[in-house]
Amino acid sequence: GVARIVASRAFAGMCAVAIVVLAIDQGLERSKLLEAYVDVPAYEYFYGRRGAYLGDLGEIVGRDTTSDVVKDFVRETPALGKLLSKVTLGRVLSNLPVVAAAGCICLAGAYHGLCLACNIGARWIHAKGVLRFGIIVLFGYFCGGKGFGSDTVAMEFLKNSFGRQRPTGIEHGERSLSFPSGHTNGASFFCGALATLVVPNVVASSPLVAKIWRGARGTKALLLASWIVLTAVTGLGRVASLKHWCSDCVCGTFTGAFTVSLASTTALALESKLLSRSPGHHLKSS
Repeated sequence: GVARIVASRAFAGMCAVAIVVLAIDQGLERSKLLEAYVDVPAYEYFYGRRGAYLGDLGEIVGRDTTSDVVKDFVRETPALGKLLSKVTLGRVLSNLPVVAAAGCICLAGAYHGLCLACNIGARWIHAKGVLRFGIIVLFGYFCGGKGFGSDTVAMEFLKNSFGRQRPTGIEHGERSLSFPSGHTNGASFFCGALATLVVPNVVASSPLVAKIWRGARGTKALLLASWIVLTAVTGLGRVASLKHWCSDCVCGTFTGAFTVSLASTTALALESKLLSRSPGHHLKSS
């Protein structure tokens, strides 16, 4: 399955090599090729278009909406106006993928836990779901980027090690440093964990859905492509919001993917030792 692909040495090695190359490029003062040929041009491009990504929806509604009814409704509803003033396209792109992925993971964990408690369906599948949820939470807490609302231990260590400042030109609410991007790392980790460890197991818990899923072509490619697209959307949001350099987000993508590989390896190893598919033996240890 997808988890075995991601847990493979080839995948983990690819991520590790990419992280090392990016770290060398960022760490060596005479190198910084990405900064010169990617980061600065991307920054200049989005800085010239910052109004589209940094302008809040309240401002956009007041400026661009032709309907007086909509304008009056927003004006007469302070709570809605306050909410719209905090929403920008850059924030939506930066946060929606990781929030949605983390939410789906929590729902799946609750689903497996409830089915296991109520003895519904194949117990070994739901036990595996609960185990995977715990592993995702554990790795996410230490290496999940901004998935828990603040930089994790791994992100703090990397940011402090490189000490790269965020792009200039706007006021930054964040006090943390720039390299690598915690948001993009979080999106890569949680979207990757959802695609590799959660969705396949939820599908397997329903015989009918599992049969349809196995008969469909390209399901693995679809999961991997969804992971890539959602992570790229987050990276785009961070760069377009002028919160990060492009190479910050590229590195965050690979650190998140490497963490997913470690989590997948751990999950598969524990499942082979603790769980059994045989109807009469759901947990070997019990």
